[in-house]
Amino acid sequence: MVDTPEPSHTDADPSDEERDADKDRSAVAFFREVLVPVALGERAMGREFFALRGDDAVESYYVEPTNRVMESEDFELRASESIEEFVRELAALWSSEGCEELAAMAPRLAALASEVREAEEQTDDVSPFMYVMF
Repeated sequence: MVDTPEPSHTDADPSDEERDADKDRSAVAFFREVLVPVALGERAMGREFFALRGDDAVESYYVEPTNRVMESEDFELRASESIEEFVRELAALWSSEGCEELAAMAPRLAALASEVREAEEQTDDVSPFMYVMF
């Protein structure tokens, strides 16, 4: 019996590397062509999504909850069925928050998400990370 070495990362199928490079290029293009212009526009209007430092003029960041009682629907992610449904829900959220420029990029975001998604391999084996309770 002859020992054969395991294939290394460098022995990968060139088409896989090309696909990965295409995905990277698409993500970079999305960032540069879509996200950066939206971010610059928001910044020019004085809007900040994530505060980088505290504001001395603000006494408290506490916000009174709008729902006093939570229902099971409040914990359900309606967008978990597909990439398209997730992006549709995200666009609706952005629209409801007045972020129309973000909502407008949803179709391109959905296309990028579909392009870069990895195919899941389904097997009958139980994952070694799963705790079996029987």
